[in-house]
Amino acid sequence: EILSRWRSMGMDIEIWDQSVYLATVHLRTHGKCDATISAKKCHWKHRTRQTRFISRCLLEYKKRGGKWVLLTDVDEYLVFNQIHDDDPAVKNGGNGVDPIAPRRRLPSLQRDITILDVLEKELRQIPKHDNLPTKLKDSSSMSSLLSGPCIPIPRILFGSRESTLDSSWTPMAPHPFNDEDFVTLRYRWHTERGAFNGNKYPKTLIDVTRVSEEDIGIKAPSIHNPIEKYCIPDPPHYSLSLFRVNHYLDSAEAFYYRTDARIDMRECEEVMPQK
Repeated sequence: EILSRWRSMGMDIEIWDQSVYLATVHLRTHGKCDATISAKKCHWKHRTRQTRFISRCLLEYKKRGGKWVLLTDVDEYLVFNQIHDDDPAVKNGGNGVDPIAPRRRLPSLQRDITILDVLEKELRQIPKHDNLPTKLKDSSSMSSLLSGPCIPIPRILFGSRESTLDSSWTPMAPHPFNDEDFVTLRYRWHTERGAFNGNKYPKTLIDVTRVSEEDIGIKAPSIHNPIEKYCIPDPPHYSLSLFRVNHYLDSAEAFYYRTDARIDMRECEEVMPQK
């Protein structure tokens, strides 16, 4: 039902069963878990399916003639990295160059301009580069982060503290909606910008027209480093990124209630009454 709502708005949505991205020989060893599988092994199987899914997805978009592929989870949102007072400092680029000048040009939320619009505009303003691995080039400037086929994007983790409980809270949802109905408005408390603890590894935008099928392979190293030849494993400097990924935990009840393959990394609904 939820997917049909988006399809009616023109969004093309495909649901892949594991048989699409797992070879028959791997369905038994890497397939879905059952009650006989330990939580630890189930987590390992989940990671294996995820990395094979990522590579299969990149290959499919490349074969279909696509260009940009964003690799994020369903609880993450790609947004403009607007400038804030608590941004981590960045060294001046020298020769009077403002290292965050492109961020100063980012549009306001009220303007009808997309992430792709901004990305393509900024790419036109930097020199063309070959497909040298991004991680082997200087990543201390915004142009270098955008020059390769794999663009790393820093994340910010939003916790489960209710923003509406804060005295400084002001409604943001347009009438007749309420902030409480939207995770992205209900929870505004987040970890420190640019800090690794909490925010962890980056997510990526991949230009599949600039990578080969051999580069993509059949099993990505991870969702954070999907093409080892071109992607950098660590987050870029937060203040040098045009974009960021907002990662939402949702409510504490929703987080602990999950019973996915990472159950061994969190306490789920079976232990909730004990808290």
